[in-house]
Amino acid sequence: MPGIARDETNRQINRRDVAVAAGLFALAVAVFANSIGHGFVWDDMPVIAENPFLISAGAWWRCFARDFGLEITRQPVGYYRPLVFVSFVLNSGIGGLRPFAYHLTNILLHGLNTVLVFWLIARLAGRTCGWLGAAVFAVHPVHAESVAFIAGRSDLLCALFLLLTVLATLQTLAARGGARIGWSAAALVAYAVALLSKELAVALPGVLLLCGLIHRDRLRSLLQLCAPTALLAVAYLAFRLKFFPMTGFAPSGAPMEGSVVVRAVHLLFSYAAQQTFPVIPTLGAEIPARHPWVDAMAVALLVLIVVIARPRRLAADAGAWLVLFLAPTLCVNLFKGVELSDRFAYVPSVGISALAALAAARFWERVPLSRLVVPVVLVAFAALSVLFSGMWRDEVSLWTAAVRYHPRCGRCFYNLGNAYWDEGELTGAARMLLRATRLLPDEERRCWAYSNLAHILDEAGEEELAIQAARSAIQLRPYRPPIRRFLASILSEQGRHDEAIAELKAVESFAPKEGEVQLDLAREYLDTNPPQRQLARQAYGRARELGVPRDEAIEAVLESPPPNR
Repeated sequence: MPGIARDETNRQINRRDVAVAAGLFALAVAVFANSIGHGFVWDDMPVIAENPFLISAGAWWRCFARDFGLEITRQPVGYYRPLVFVSFVLNSGIGGLRPFAYHLTNILLHGLNTVLVFWLIARLAGRTCGWLGAAVFAVHPVHAESVAFIAGRSDLLCALFLLLTVLATLQTLAARGGARIGWSAAALVAYAVALLSKELAVALPGVLLLCGLIHRDRLRSLLQLCAPTALLAVAYLAFRLKFFPMTGFAPSGAPMEGSVVVRAVHLLFSYAAQQTFPVIPTLGAEIPARHPWVDAMAVALLVLIVVIARPRRLAADAGAWLVLFLAPTLCVNLFKGVELSDRFAYVPSVGISALAALAAARFWERVPLSRLVVPVVLVAFAALSVLFSGMWRDEVSLWTAAVRYHPRCGRCFYNLGNAYWDEGELTGAARMLLRATRLLPDEERRCWAYSNLAHILDEAGEEELAIQAARSAIQLRPYRPPIRRFLASILSEQGRHDEAIAELKAVESFAPKEGEVQLDLAREYLDTNPPQRQLARQAYGRARELGVPRDEAIEAVLESPPPNR
């Protein structure tokens, strides 16, 4: 691996790096400071705001035995990220469940990562490349999701400790004696924390190996560079396979159409656009909108940066970081249908930032125009970052922006409809959910869209439309007791007790142990004209046998003498 740059300009790095690092930290914090007043959005709700685990006794150490996926999918999926939860527990201990402390932590983590990017690139390529690359990293619009979205903290923490691992590894190679042992231990500790922050960290040994091969290191140097982290990664994977296997993913539901090659090309274009021409944020869309002109511009810029970047070996190092840290996400996107997301590009973007710095540094001293172009690009990126970060202010803001950028995304319309519903905007909620029923690619979520639409229409006083929506949900998933019970309640309110009884009997046929259904049946039998007291008594008896608490109103009616005919 290369040593620190030795030219006259960059010999001053040790005297100026603190001031430069402070300026870069301030830049990163300032760009995303508008997110500090945001609320909880999207997965922040189940992970933090509605999660009693964070304030339970001993939560900080019980995080190490908990599946991260439980908070989002309510079932184990093999996402083992205890350090992320430890940070949430610490936030909750400092500021409770108020979002301010969580957002501030994300912003500060991004600032620290920016400083580490500066030190890493400056260590390898000199101070000019260092501050250029760190400035790009600080303001890159693709980072808006990782910084403004609290649940995206796993990428921030993973990046922080991966960068510390690489810096400590470089110090290990340069040190001697006891200092080498100390730096090697520090690198292993940092890497262990990175692995406990996100699974993506397993790619680091491959990055180090490829960089060593690029610089034609000898076998002994390669082993010193890669072996410690590789052994720790193998141990981590064995632990995960034994105790927290990735038994499931959270598929987006997007149709996986076309061959693997076609989908791979599509994803590569998407990631190229994320890294070099980030004008369309993903914003949680499972089917991000694609624009040919954006893809063409992104690929052209990426090719131009790669061609211009010098020296070649350092450019290859940056490319190795970019490609190998994108590879795990690309595979999951490609074969499991998990959505493309801006936050997955946070760690790989260190590579594109370094490539951009190597390309810009070639002309920084020799071409005066470059001193105008670079600030213009940084200002444009910063403006986009402020814009994209502001979209994460609240649920309505997020999903309104999402449907504007991704008009074919059913999930975005579904979530916007639910956000309007929470705000009491029933007309807007119904309109968005109706659109979602036409765009959602899978029957499961279309069923829930129709179900929510039925509740909203019922609240709005549109009972007949609510009945139609509920029946549409039942057609998609006929064996869902809550939907049929809700339809029965609407029918009962309209006095259509026979139809309500038919729905409840249908539930009884496939869920005979649902005691609440028997209680509903007892009420419906008593509401018919004339009341069917014997059937009501039988249904109420079954409800009590199934453990339903006593209902004094029903018992009073059953115990009273029948009315005279």
